Amino acid sequence: MNHIFKTNPHLQKCFVTSDGEAFYQENDAKNHGRTLKDKSVETVYNEAFLEVNDAEDVSADVNGLAEFEAAEKEAAEKEAAEKEAAEKEAAEKEAAEKEAAEKEAAEKEVAEKEAAEKEAAEKEAAKNLFAKTTTAKKGK
Repeated sequence: MNHIFKTNPHLQKCFVTSDGEAFYQENDAKNHGRTLKDKSVETVYNEAFLEVNDAEDVSADVNGLAEFEAAEKEAAEKEAAEKEAAEKEAAEKEAAEKEAAEKEAAEKEVAEKEAAEKEAAEKEAAKNLFAKTTTAKKGK
């Protein structure tokens, strides 16, 4: 591939098909690759444009990456804890609402029973009063 970059020193990269043909445009290489058994296309970079990092730069990049990963892990753990707390709070709220609804239903049932008993007692009292009044009128 060096001959391509020697004849075209401004070229930063080229695309090479499995049969060794080099192309300036990736799309051209892919189109040619479709005609081959091995359709792979490899990107080849001009060494003149590659940046060489010294060990110190690489070490700094690795340290920066480690710090970034640690921060990402911490953020993910915090997010998971917040989600868990929110789910717990929602479950507690749902349980409290259910309990309140059950209590309200029980109180309503008791009130309805008391009202029915009161109504039955009033009817019985009215019936007794009617019977007394009727008996008293018959006795006169």
